[in-house]
Amino acid sequence: MAKSVTRLVELGLVESQRGRTGGLFITEAGRSITVGRLVRDLEGDREVVACTGIPPCPLVGACRLRRVLADARDAFYRELDRHTFVELVSGPAIGLLHMLAGPSGSDIEERGIPVHTEIVTTEPALEPEYAETIRATLPLVAANIDRITQVFYRTMFGNHPELIRDLFNRGNQAQGAQSRALAASIATFATHLVDPQQARPNTMLSRIANKHASLGVIADQYQVVHDNLFAAIVEVLGADVVDASVAAAWDRVYWLMADALIDEEKGLYVAAGVEPGDVYRRATVVAREDEPSGVAIFTVESADPATPLPDFAPGQYVSVGVRLPDGARQLRQYSLVDAPDAGRLSFAVKRIDAAGGCPAGEVSTWLHERVRPGDVVDVTVPFGDAGVDLADDAPLVLVSGGIGATPMIGILEQLVARHPVRRTLVVHGDRSPDTHPLRNRLRQLMSRLPESELELWYQDAVPGAHTGLVDLTELELPADADIHVCGPVGFLHEMRAQLHALGVPDTRIHTEQFTPTDWRLDGCPR
Repeated sequence: MAKSVTRLVELGLVESQRGRTGGLFITEAGRSITVGRLVRDLEGDREVVACTGIPPCPLVGACRLRRVLADARDAFYRELDRHTFVELVSGPAIGLLHMLAGPSGSDIEERGIPVHTEIVTTEPALEPEYAETIRATLPLVAANIDRITQVFYRTMFGNHPELIRDLFNRGNQAQGAQSRALAASIATFATHLVDPQQARPNTMLSRIANKHASLGVIADQYQVVHDNLFAAIVEVLGADVVDASVAAAWDRVYWLMADALIDEEKGLYVAAGVEPGDVYRRATVVAREDEPSGVAIFTVESADPATPLPDFAPGQYVSVGVRLPDGARQLRQYSLVDAPDAGRLSFAVKRIDAAGGCPAGEVSTWLHERVRPGDVVDVTVPFGDAGVDLADDAPLVLVSGGIGATPMIGILEQLVARHPVRRTLVVHGDRSPDTHPLRNRLRQLMSRLPESELELWYQDAVPGAHTGLVDLTELELPADADIHVCGPVGFLHEMRAQLHALGVPDTRIHTEQFTPTDWRLDGCPR
């Protein structure tokens, strides 16, 4: 392990800091370097192949084998450029880091320690004096967090009206969903910092960072959020409560969370091959398919043939930006529903009608009513953290409700193309076959996956399907399955409870949602 860290320090990717908050931290160079660049630096000028014949081969540079292997190595490096060094220092990928940084992992194994024990961290701990203040004030802040976030958004949009017009989802703001999402994320992160038993909320941070990247958020905008958020905290709690020590402690919490998100977003931009914030591409609609379920599938390609749209991972999405009649530029995220296809992206849009006190969807309505083949729209490069590892052979369980079926279709499309023999169980719940999005495509895909099984629940009685709501306890789930769940907030609640009842740990449950609200809170179902 020491050899690995020393090599990373030599390359300028990490630096050592001493003292109470010391440790190893990623440098600016480390935040921006790709894995491909790292491997190139580690390999140096080493020959791609060493000939051991006697006498030595006279061809050297003219050797065709050398040339072919060199081309293959370059292609391998380019593929690694899709990932960043920051990604390597979190989770299971860290084992690969040791292989890259040193010729052998033996020194780790001999010491008998997990490979992540001493590795670089991008998040220093909260200083003890700040932690004490946060513990003392967290109940007060938590009790007033909804009011704080409401005042925050009111203040920020008053100071920066362009944000509500051109960046934030106006529908979510009207429902209060965005403020509840911010409240939940701040409370969760602060609790993690002061309670050693609370794991770092990596899933939450990854979901937020991917959403931010899909909107083109840049680091400078965090200062705008900071200034308006702290003005709201003082307004709600009072200047006598938010004295210098309290302000300093919560300022530290904010920037720890903000820096964690900024670092992750930088890594996402590097992996996508774009500059921070430069995520939108003009795209021409080349096809549109309307389904009886109220879902339209739009297929687009780059309006500039010289810069085709990129490939994507299973379960990812794009943001689509449209200019509405009142001049506002609104952005929404839509799941990709095809396998990568030579620079084309297909995304599914469900028309959202006004119902139950929730307004109609501004962007979905606009797309359904106005966009036809030949039209041009703004589409981002793909993002999203709910992807499936196609190289994994573990059984896969996909559970969806309503429009949550769309990312599952994208996952199945890629399974058909790249791993059709993987054991896969697909579960979906809907009101009826007519409201089931992409139902016919689902059956077509299942017929091309010989190791797959389909279980359907409809509230209306239908031959060949279960009647009522999805009940996972009726099924025999594959042992050690990788489980992905997507659907409305209430559906996520129920599926997680059922999985827990079956003894499935959270580490095997991956969720995706289409609202900003943390799925433990209530909001308008979508």
